[in-house]
Amino acid sequence: MLLTSRELALLSNVFKLLADRTLPEGDLRLEVGRLMPDLLHANYLGSCVWNGVQEKFAHRVALNMSAGTLGDYEHYFQYGDPLAHTLLARRGAGG
Repeated sequence: MLLTSRELALLSNVFKLLADRTLPEGDLRLEVGRLMPDLLHANYLGSCVWNGVQEKFAHRVALNMSAGTLGDYEHYFQYGDPLAHTLLARRGAGG
């Protein structure tokens, strides 16, 4: 995959943010999240953290998505989303 100089600069900024240990997790996810749609040529971004105790996704970070859409996912669709649970099973290196 070839990256343009702009995409390389965006990716570099993502890595700089990830290396910055001073940002709280929520702020870090939001700052990285602001770069990702541009890097991935996407219109929307949604990110949640799995809460194993409650067995649901929480702590959402989203860009260009309505509160209603996010609420629908959290209340109903997360439980029937086959991709999310498949990816959860593969967390970690070499997953």
